[in-house]
Amino acid sequence: MSAPEQIASWMSTHTHVDKFYRQKYRYHPRSDAHSNALCAYLVEDLLAACDVLREQALTDKIVYGINARHTFPNGKTKTLDLAIGTVREIKPPT
Repeated sequence: MSAPEQIASWMSTHTHVDKFYRQKYRYHPRSDAHSNALCAYLVEDLLAACDVLREQALTDKIVYGINARHTFPNGKTKTLDLAIGTVREIKPPT
């Protein structure tokens, strides 16, 4: 199944329960669960479609990070939804 099909299926079955009101929602705009799921599905698609990328991932030459922190040369930091790079480049969120 491709990423668009997987995220559509995930969005139709995933529920978010409000901690205060206990209501169930299919989508919560302040949650990044949908973004995290989509990023994981995209990585799966990339690895399935590209033999070179898959081989590099299997040998730990490249890695991916979801919600990865990145510091730009000017010192500004951002959390990236999806980052693909070498182990040295990808930092887990703090």
